[in-house]
Amino acid sequence: MKKALVVLFLQLCCWGVFGQEKADVKETIQYVEVPREQVLVVLVYQPGCPLRIEDSAFLFRTNNPRTVIRYKVRNVSSKPIASFTVSSWSTKGGEGTLPVLMTGSDHLLYPGRVVDSLEEGVQIVPLTEELRRKLKGHTSGLFEGKMREVKFLLVDQVRFADGSSYKDQRVSEALSDYLFEHIGGSDP
Repeated sequence: MKKALVVLFLQLCCWGVFGQEKADVKETIQYVEVPREQVLVVLVYQPGCPLRIEDSAFLFRTNNPRTVIRYKVRNVSSKPIASFTVSSWSTKGGEGTLPVLMTGSDHLLYPGRVVDSLEEGVQIVPLTEELRRKLKGHTSGLFEGKMREVKFLLVDQVRFADGSSYKDQRVSEALSDYLFEHIGGSDP
């Protein structure tokens, strides 16, 4: 009887461990970079800005048709940054605030450090001919033909850990007005 209880206990432990292992396994999120000839991401030069946007790309999720702009930001100031806002403007109209997860125990971006807008564990895979064929029905021709869109990225505001801030919303508003006037309509 004692041996049967020990065996039963060991089986329950093994099931718990294997069950936990299955619960912890997450589906890997994969993106493919949309060629710059189709969607161009432009980084707006902002002299005096404490953040520099770098390494940007327009990505398409391979297993769930959606897009995202990937970028990295570097703190080029001498002070830790507590939060910031990066905006995206498009020649197709529209604007959005792009998310970034601050990391570290104190959630600060220290001078010289870089943070990536993509969450950990995301993979960027190459656009092979096989993948292009697989995605063809879900992309509305995104990977073919002439340029479809230009997206502009810029820093709207930065809040430092000491409470001071940087704002450049005038440039964002001016870009919005320009795009609306020249591309998207007649009245802002």
